[in-house]
Amino acid sequence: MGRERRVLTPERSGVHRWGSELRARRDGRGYSLAKLGGLARYDASYLGRLERGDQFATLPVAQACDRVLGAGGELVRLWHEADRERRCADRPGGAGLPAGDGALELVTAMPLHVVTSMYGEQGLRARFAAEIARLPDPAGREQAGRALELAGRLHAADRREREPYVNHLLRVALRIVIHYGVQDPEVVCAALLHDAVEDHADGLAVGGRAGAVAALAAQFGPRVAGLVDAVTNPGYEPGADRHQQYRDHVAVSLAASPWARVIKASDFTDNGVGLIHTSGPRAARLARKYAPLVPVLSDLIARPDTPLPAQAKARILGQLVTAQERFAAIIRAAAGSPVAAPAPQG
Repeated sequence: MGRERRVLTPERSGVHRWGSELRARRDGRGYSLAKLGGLARYDASYLGRLERGDQFATLPVAQACDRVLGAGGELVRLWHEADRERRCADRPGGAGLPAGDGALELVTAMPLHVVTSMYGEQGLRARFAAEIARLPDPAGREQAGRALELAGRLHAADRREREPYVNHLLRVALRIVIHYGVQDPEVVCAALLHDAVEDHADGLAVGGRAGAVAALAAQFGPRVAGLVDAVTNPGYEPGADRHQQYRDHVAVSLAASPWARVIKASDFTDNGVGLIHTSGPRAARLARKYAPLVPVLSDLIARPDTPLPAQAKARILGQLVTAQERFAAIIRAAAGSPVAAPAPQG
């Protein structure tokens, strides 16, 4: 009897995503590892380790497999994406996650900002994989994995100050699961994809915002698409104050969508923490944009129909107070009165 196939974990890292794509392409062709090895001229057991993410391929291997499997450059593109992720993880502030179960236990015990500073994207992906593995529904776990894969592809070239943009998306989703106690895979998917329509509508479908929302509905269902739409910024009217339009949109949209409030609260918390890594006029500009939104969000989160337990609401409300203090400190510093900002919270 043959050995049971190992279940792959593409959500864990770029290396694992590459291996998962290799297996999917091989399966699609109906090739065994031995046949792929013969055609690509690489050892079958080595290719098996690449599929499982135990090793990372060299570029010539990626190119050979792409050619043999007729992947049209996709395996090479994913290889470069994984290689960038590895190089980023090897830099200061993003050390690679050590191998073994002990490392995974370590990141599951760390605050999110510590995981980010020590292990970067790789650590956040490992934490996400561990948290999603606890979801009771296999279909929900699969859906969350697909959402992360799509978010990673859409935002692959995006940066957020000192880090890959996907780190922000992972923290927004993880905060909802870990600190808000949400186990709803559709909410997790919407959190991962909350900037997809706003930033990369054309990467989802033709037809602008409406086409992109429809594409998300086709892939993840109408509820996920509706939540993403609710937290997507509007098209701004020329000549009017953009920041005021943003705040008005948030107040109206979130009043009608209780679950969207949960996503926006996590997003807002992460943005508030991120301002400590922003300097100069941009930091003050963002602080002035976000500060007036704190009482609006506080009111929305405190409402009885916001679907969170009292403990989670209290946590969010406390973090909003901290965010308001941080914004005020940044604004005062920009005006010439330097004040230390509070420490970041997970």
